[in-house]
Amino acid sequence: MRGIEGRRYIELAEAKSYKISVNHSTTILNVTKDGEKASVDFSFSTNFLPIGMVRIEGRMLYSGNVDALVESWGSSKKIEDKETAKELMNAPMAYCMSTIFMLSKELNLPPPLPIPRMKFEGKDEDKQAYL
Repeated sequence: MRGIEGRRYIELAEAKSYKISVNHSTTILNVTKDGEKASVDFSFSTNFLPIGMVRIEGRMLYSGNVDALVESWGSSKKIEDKETAKELMNAPMAYCMSTIFMLSKELNLPPPLPIPRMKFEGKDEDKQAYL
């Protein structure tokens, strides 16, 4: 991780009147060769529209087809191979999501992903709790 930024744009009381949309995005900022691997700088953002955002910037190492990745990035600033692009775009989400959860809680933002809820069938008196 190289940097973390979190912002709440609207006070909590006012935010309750908004329909909140949560979306995630990964941006590849730079790709360079680092020995036998590629060093990939990224920015991962979760936007809680219109009430706030959390962004994490970091660096990951890639060990797949390094030469093709570095060449592709150097010529077009794009990742041409779709499988490599998918891998590099999804990796920050897996790595950063726990931090986004903690920061969203501290900023009084909604959870970035739906929280699983328990569902019970039948009458209340038929339910038993097991510890």
